[in-house]
Amino acid sequence: PSVQERATENDERVRRALAQAIDVDSIIRYLLSNRAVRATGPFVPSMWFFNRDIAPLPFDPGLASQLLTQAGWQRGSDGILVKEKQRFHVTLVTNNDNQTRKDIATLVQSYLREIGVEVEVQTTESAVFISQFVLPRAFDGLVLSWVLQRNDPDQYQIWHSSQTGP
Repeated sequence: PSVQERATENDERVRRALAQAIDVDSIIRYLLSNRAVRATGPFVPSMWFFNRDIAPLPFDPGLASQLLTQAGWQRGSDGILVKEKQRFHVTLVTNNDNQTRKDIATLVQSYLREIGVEVEVQTTESAVFISQFVLPRAFDGLVLSWVLQRNDPDQYQIWHSSQTGP
């Protein structure tokens, strides 16, 4: 695995830093016109078993940078983080026929660049997006969304392990 793969899979500080570097509330407010709910788990707030005690991570790029430094990432001369002589470069994939998702990808690219992560945004046709990236899980990151039924507690099709491939 690459440095990035090891860093994001095995180091909670890196995963937390990436999450805290993205201003999700602004994306919901300005790109989605407040027509979305910030997720803190797989269930929507209207479900009786939704856990209201789980708070979303706050937007805090300063803390994100500190966490990455603690994890051993240092800024290179061009501002991109480097560890073990490898740049922190990730590819963010989405489908090219959804302008909102492309806009979100561009904003995420900008937010992560601020903390020193180089993000390449790749767009592709929807069928290719699903078949070559989503289903085989062949991505560093992706922008994808779906609508959950408000009062349907059965999320089997989305979350049960039998619904995934190898």
